[in-house]
Parts: sequence; C-alpha cells; structure tokens
Amino acid sequence: NSLYYYYESKEALFYDIITCEVEDHIKLQNAVFDKNISAEKKINEIVNNLISFIKERTTRYSIRVKSYIEIAKVIRNSHPKFSRTECDLLGKIINQGIKNGEFKKHNAEELAEDLKMLIESITIANYSLSDSEFVNEIDYDTISATIVRMVKYIIDGIKIK
Repeated sequence: NSLYYYYESKEALFYDIITCEVEDHIKLQNAVFDKNISAEKKINEIVNNLISFIKERTTRYSIRVKSYIEIAKVIRNSHPKFSRTECDLLGKIINQGIKNGEFKKHNAEELAEDLKMLIESITIANYSLSDSEFVNEIDYDTISATIVRMVKYIIDGIKIK
C-alpha cells in the first residue's frame, strides 16, 4: 500500500522500474564506446550486453510467453529512446571502424538499425516458436548463440581483410 502513495497505479510503478533499468543499461552501453579496443570488439560487447539485458529480464520473471511478447512491445513503444540510443551508439562504432580502416565503407546507421532488428527478431521468433509456457523456461543460451553467430557473420562481411 505504501508504494501507491508515490505511484498512482501499477503501470506507473512498472514504467519507472523499466525506465531505471533502461537508463542503467544505456550508461553501460555508452561506456563501451570510450574503451580503447577495436570497433569489432566494441560491437561484440554491445551485443553481449544487450543479450544479457534481455536474458536477465526474461529469466527473472515467471511470465507467460504470450504476455511477455505483449509487454516487450509496450516497453519498446514507451521507451523509443532506448532503441534509438543503442542504434546511434552502434552507428558511431561502425563509423569509427570505417574511419580507422577496420570496416568497409557502407551506411553505418542502416547497419546499426539492422543489427538491432536482427537481435530483437531472433529473440521474439524463438519466444514465439517455443513450446515453453513461461519465458523463464526458454533456453536463452541457444538464442544468445544464434545472435552472436549472426552478428559475427555480418561483421566478418564488412571487415577489411
């Protein structure tokens, strides 16, 4: 009852919890950009951080898969800054890789958006195709391995040998 003194509804409380988690995640992701490592390693770290972020939120709760997919959509729509910030960061890293001769020249912003969509698509497709009733029962290691493998294929394709 005391929480509702500060929050008008469960939805408002949920929104603030998600906002705090997203802000912490964005700080973590932004710190990767400043590291003195290759653009490829930065992208891999960003992707692994995103995978961990998604995994932590799905394995923590006993939510039905169908409900989680709906909640994920609400979160994505209510926090567009989250997706935009990660895409911008990935784009900056890709551009950095182009400038330092690590990657072939191409549209970095478009590739960043494609990478983000790839990660979300693989995750949601696996949730949808799963026979699991609850998200915490899904084999997230398989999802993670697929995402890492697909990102590696893409990065290998833009690398200058």
